[in-house]
Amino acid sequence: MNINELLRITTPERLVRRYMQAYEVLMKLRFPACSEVAGRRIDQGLTIMDLTGGSMSMVNKQVYGMVKLAAKVGSDYYPEIMGNMLIVNAPMVFTGVWAVVKGFIDERTRQKIRIIGSNYRPVLLEFIDDENIPSFLGGQC
Repeated sequence: MNINELLRITTPERLVRRYMQAYEVLMKLRFPACSEVAGRRIDQGLTIMDLTGGSMSMVNKQVYGMVKLAAKVGSDYYPEIMGNMLIVNAPMVFTGVWAVVKGFIDERTRQKIRIIGSNYRPVLLEFIDDENIPSFLGGQC
């Protein structure tokens, strides 16, 4: 299901509610479990967003509204949860979208986001070992 199909069946507010629920599960269940396994406190995540197949048809006013709302909720209520976000396989059109969207995101959060085209592997390896990179991104996990 692509973003346009998803937006037809739900509202940006519902998507943001699910986004907030995911953060709550992350903080209350996943981070404590990861901390126990790692033997140290884990309180930030690394997000890898793969934009393979992205196109201009994904970009519309409703998508902008949802991204703006999600960015505000994330920076207002969960400011330190996002460690880094790597957006891989970003099509050229995404550069224009990013120029608009980044204006809705605070500077500290914006510095954690890296937009990468198809040559993303060296950047991924700066953050995680190959055995932890998902196989669909060329890793061993």
